[in-house]
Parts: sequence; structure tokens; C-alpha cells
Amino acid sequence: MTRTLALLLLLSTGCVQRFYDGNALPDAEIVRVETRGADLEAVNGKRVENDSRVIEVMPGTNTIEATVATPLQSKKVSKLTFFGTAGALYYLVGRPGSPNCVKLENVRGEVVAEDQVGCRPNMVRASYAN
Repeated sequence: MTRTLALLLLLSTGCVQRFYDGNALPDAEIVRVETRGADLEAVNGKRVENDSRVIEVMPGTNTIEATVATPLQSKKVSKLTFFGTAGALYYLVGRPGSPNCVKLENVRGEVVAEDQVGCRPNMVRASYAN
């Protein structure tokens, strides 16, 4: 039982990577970014490890490097710089099949940073359930 509980705890926390020093901070003091169709490559110049899908950074100016997987095209790294608000959640949104179409949206769907050089003109913003 203890072994199972330890494994579940490891799996539930293993996909979050923190990009700040020290112990884990309360949600109200950090900025959280979750991916939706994009792959995180680096945050503030530091490589993302283990295919993390959720990152935590300190409030203020941050830079995310991301790619969108495509079967036929090479990946282009998109750099998005944004000002993160303490306690806020953002979504890093990539458009499948469009390697240069990456956006960072807040929970209201407002774009706070984007790299849309390769976006298809007929694509509309997707809605994602939490």
C-alpha cells in the first residue's frame, strides 16, 4: 500500500518542472503554464526536462521556447516572452500541423504572447476543457 501511494505521488508531481530556486511555493506566489498541443523546449534559457507538460516560474518577465510536432515539416522553435502575474495560469497552445503557430493564452482565452508566422489563416482559436 505504501509503495503504491509513493508511486502515485511521484507520478502526480513528476510532470511539473519548477524554474525557480528553493522549495515549492504556494500557487498564489508563482505562475503556472500548461501545454496544449505544443512541446516545451526551454524556459528562461534553461532546457525543459522529461517532456514536462506543466511548468512553474516566478512572476514577471519570462521567455518560453516551444515547438509544435508535425509529421511532414521540421520543427521551428518559437520564442514567446510574456509578463506572468502571480497566481495566474496560462496555456501554451500549439496548432497541430502548423509548426510556427504557438500562442500563450490566459484562462479567459486572451492571447498574451504569440508566434504566428506559420498559422493557417482559416484556423480559429480552440477551446480546451480543464
